[in-house]
Amino acid sequence: MTADPALKMDITQVGTMTSIFPIAYGFSKFLSGVLGARTSPRIMLAGGLMATAIVNILFGFGHSMVWFCSFWALNGVLQVMPDKFRCSCCRVQAKCVSDCVVIMNTAHHVPVTCRVSVGRAAHVS
Repeated sequence: MTADPALKMDITQVGTMTSIFPIAYGFSKFLSGVLGARTSPRIMLAGGLMATAIVNILFGFGHSMVWFCSFWALNGVLQVMPDKFRCSCCRVQAKCVSDCVVIMNTAHHVPVTCRVSVGRAAHVS
């Protein structure tokens, strides 16, 4: 069984790849917190975004499962590096921090909800 003949990967390999990202993302939350306490938010945000862009470009040059899994895991680690809440909340007044966090959290969940709803509607049709 193949996920997509163009990928030349079976469903187990696709499952392995898709499992690596959330695991790396979860572990890097801790790393990001420790590093963020010692690093300037400006450096973390700029460095994290640049590193993520480079890793995503390099991901496209891969041909092996090890390459894809390594760079997908690295992408998961780097997605956390720009500590968006810390960078944004240090720019607003103290009384507005809770509003800032609510708006940012909502902004992350609304697109996912829309994507799932559209995907389900397309699947039912």
